[in-house]
Parts: sequence; C-alpha cells; structure tokens
Amino acid sequence: MLKANKTALHIAILSGTLLLTGCGGNGEGTPVTTDNGPAFSLIGITANTADNTVTIFDADAMTVTYADAALSGVEPTAITLSTDNKTAYVMNSGSNDISIINLLTGSETGTIALTGTRPGRAVIAADGYLYVTFEQSSFIAKVDIAASIPTEVAQINATVEGTEGASTIAATPDGQFLYAAFYEEKGNHYLGKIEIASESMVNNFESTKIADLEIDSNGILHAIPRTLFSRFKSENEEKEGLLRFDTNTDTFTNIVEITYNNMELNDLRLYHGKLFTTANSPGDSGGVAEVSTSFSSDNFAFDSKDDDNYTVDLPFTFTFMGNDYDKVSMNSNGVVSFNGAVNYDQGVDEITGFTPNNEDLDSGNLFHYSSKVYSNRAVFQWLTSTYHGGDNINHFTSFEVVMYPDGQARFDYLFSGPDAILEELSDDQKIEVGYSYGIGNDNDDEDESNDKIVNLRETLGTSPFNITRKSYLWDPATSENTMAEVPFAWEGTGIHFNPAILKDNGENGGGYTSGVGVTDNHIFMTILKDYKSNNRKEIIVYDRDTMLPLDATIPVGYWPEAIEIAKILND
Repeated sequence: MLKANKTALHIAILSGTLLLTGCGGNGEGTPVTTDNGPAFSLIGITANTADNTVTIFDADAMTVTYADAALSGVEPTAITLSTDNKTAYVMNSGSNDISIINLLTGSETGTIALTGTRPGRAVIAADGYLYVTFEQSSFIAKVDIAASIPTEVAQINATVEGTEGASTIAATPDGQFLYAAFYEEKGNHYLGKIEIASESMVNNFESTKIADLEIDSNGILHAIPRTLFSRFKSENEEKEGLLRFDTNTDTFTNIVEITYNNMELNDLRLYHGKLFTTANSPGDSGGVAEVSTSFSSDNFAFDSKDDDNYTVDLPFTFTFMGNDYDKVSMNSNGVVSFNGAVNYDQGVDEITGFTPNNEDLDSGNLFHYSSKVYSNRAVFQWLTSTYHGGDNINHFTSFEVVMYPDGQARFDYLFSGPDAILEELSDDQKIEVGYSYGIGNDNDDEDESNDKIVNLRETLGTSPFNITRKSYLWDPATSENTMAEVPFAWEGTGIHFNPAILKDNGENGGGYTSGVGVTDNHIFMTILKDYKSNNRKEIIVYDRDTMLPLDATIPVGYWPEAIEIAKILND
C-alpha cells in the first residue's frame, strides 16, 4: 500500500511467511512457504524526503546496505511494494513522478511520469494496476506497472464537491472497488467508493477527516482520524474516534471514542486483530499506539481536571478491611478513595483506598483519568504524567485498578517511563503503590496504631515503572501485604500509547513520528525529528510484545517519511 506525506510505513512481512501485499493493502496477504520453511531475505527501504534519497537496509540484521542512494525525483514521500516484494515504487511528490527501485541491487531502474499534482498514497489492486491519489488533483491515476515501459493509462474522476483530492486509498479483497478518503480544510470529509471496472465513483459517505485506512480480508474498513480529541461530546454532537465501515453493506458500523486526547495520528497497520499507528502528542512526544479492533465503544466516564476527583457508584458492594462500600472517589493523582474526596497526593494517614501510583500527576491538556463500571468489575484508569515532567516521555505513565465483587483488586501498568515515580517515601507522608486504611476507617479510635498502611512498592520494587505491560493481583485473603504477578490485562479498547524512549533516556523527547509497521516480533517507526532538533535520521525498532524500543536503531537519510520492509523468498 502506497503511503504519502508524513504517513508511510507498510510492513509486508510476517515471520515465517511471505505476504503478497498488492491485494488491497490490508496487510493480510497469502502466505507462501517452502517444504523446509521459507528461506528469505528481509530488506527495508526508506524514502528520505529532505535529501531526495532512499536508504536500503538489511531489516533482519538492522544494518545499512545501500545508504542514501540518490533519486532522480524530488521529495520522495511514500513507497509501495510490488506483489513479489522485489520492486519498490517511490512516490516523488515534488516532481510528480514515481521512481522504480530494484530492492536487490539498490538501483533506480526507471521513472513513471504522472499527470496529477503532488502524488500521495496508492494501492495495487487485484487487477495488477497501481492506483495513485493526489493531494491537489481531483482524480486517481491508474498506472500500468506490468507494461514493458510502466506508464499512467487513465485518470479516474474521483472527487467530492468541496474537496480537492484524496488523502488515502485501499482496495476491497474481491478487487471490485477502491475506497478513498477526501477532505477539505472547512471540515467536509467523505469516504468515496470507486468501481474499478467502470473507472468511476459510484457513491460517497460523510465521515470524519481520515488520516489512513486499511481494509481487512472480510471487507471491513478500519480508519483512523487525523487528530484524536477524546473529550467526550454530547449525544447530539458528532463524535471523533476510530471508524469501522463495512464495505459489503456500505455502512459505518460504529465510531469508537478513544480515551486519549490531542493526539495526531499518521499511519495505520492492521495486524492480527489489532491496529498499530504512530501518534504525536503536543510537544512532539511521538510514539506507537496500539488499539484493539474489537471496537466496542469504551464509553468511559472521563475527566481531566487537575488535582480533582469525581464520585463513582459501584455496581456491587465492595468489602475493604471489614467495611462495605457502594461508592468511591476517583482522584486525579492515582487514588481510589473509600473515605471521600481526595484532591491532592495526600499522606497515607488521610487515605482509605487503593493507590496504584499516588503521585502529583499532571492532568488536563494531554492527560486524563477515566472509569467504567460493569456488573462484575469496576475499572479506574489513569493516562497521565508526573507533574515534574509535563509532556516529557520519561514521566509518562498509564495504569489502572480493577475492583471485583469478591474484594480482590488487580493493578495493571500499561506503561510507565523511567522517571514516572519520583518522590521518595517517608514514614509519615507518601504511599506510592499499595493501599491504605487510614483515619477514614470509621472506627472513631484516636489511637491509629491498628491502621493498615501497606506500601506494595516494597514488594514490587521498581519493576512496573521501567517496563510495560505488567499486572498484579491483590487478594486480602491470601496476599494482604504482597501482590502476585498475573498475566497482563488491560480494560477497554482505547488507544494504548507508548512513547519512544530513546537511548539518551528521553532527554531530547520522543520526536515527531511518521510511519509504523508490525511483524511477529517487532514494530518499526520512523523518526522525522527529535524534540530539540530536526535531524533525527533514524528508525526506532520496538519489541512487539512489550512495545518498548530496542537498543538498536537504523540510520537513514534526512526526514524519513516512508519505509517499507519486504520479505523476499530466496531463489
């Protein structure tokens, strides 16, 4: 699937299989294996927009093979792969043409002139043609890439009144239709349906501003908006969030409101029931986000007021230290309190409740806290930062408490940066991780010697706060003073954002990200610039299971907007 301006990273590989990516851009191509398993080469290519080059590298060893090879075109911004993964088509938005790159030799073998202005994204449909969108032209180009001299052969009139061009495109698995996203600055956004056989637009559907889309093997179109604003709107207003559209019936099945706000999303990859996208927060704290495709709306209660709280009615009676409670107060600073409102990060003698991370947490703007109750559990989530860090990714932290009718509680840590917990404990002040049975214990006894104050961080150590995806179960019947590690769990389908923790320990921030791709073991993400300079020039590689960056990075040319990684079956 061809990607465009600031949104291009398509992984055409799966460990142990070869994916034929030119069948609609859904990332779920037909696997090809040999009798003894696949013998393959893993080759990557980036389009380095600012210096008009491509970098070709060994994506398995993560070493550069052909560094900064010059193109004849100007401003390469997107790449798509041939169905055999041996050829890359690099879209040059500044010169309105396509460079043809042999991935095995690293050489440019030719160019394809285009009639439109600023080519964007494209897809190879089942008929073998490459369909190209343009940012500033009201048609889609049909390119015959199988001809002895590849050339543009048709222009499909594809525009919606009030829009200028298409931003992204995908093909249905049956090869009959293309779906393209159209938008214009005044807020009119559409999803257009183009019939391939008649080369004409046959329908359009009003939508939000779509940054990228993918169509899966069942014909379900998944789309991400350009910008996420998760402050929930009233029922009478348009909702922003992830879209799911059934191309079999041409209906939007639902819009998923995401419990994360002010994120700019760029690139989308559909992989084994999950969506992966790059996300940039205010301050250029870029990173990777993961979203479930189950797409049942979260509908979490939501707030972002700093040093504040709100009351949650429990769907069951929760017994805590011998007392029964039917409501709690959720605090912005990492506390679920049974003894009324807690507005600040208070000392343990003032808290009766759970403290998965009792800190001076920064809410508002980028950060928030939310809750949702079910018949069999109550969920309390924080996606925020220690106050000291603001948008600094080292202080970013996302965690939750899940309470159950039997009196148990689960502490889940989705992600916490190295400095997400800063304050040192003292005997009479802070509890950071654990629970407290302080002066709100209703016993009216001035002697507090029997009060329970347990700091579970003494048991857990620092492990939840420098790694990601850890869960611990608190059971008062068996482990009152300890927590047992259990398989990781996280409630809801909201966006799970992991910033790019760099080798300099985040001092320069996460950087502005562009493209993302996923394999069985890794996530690849381009860095266009870091927090303090515009010269990052590298790809960050994540471990897919933990979503933490590896030590290894891949050096590339300046402003790498697009990347493709091809798994090529060896002869």
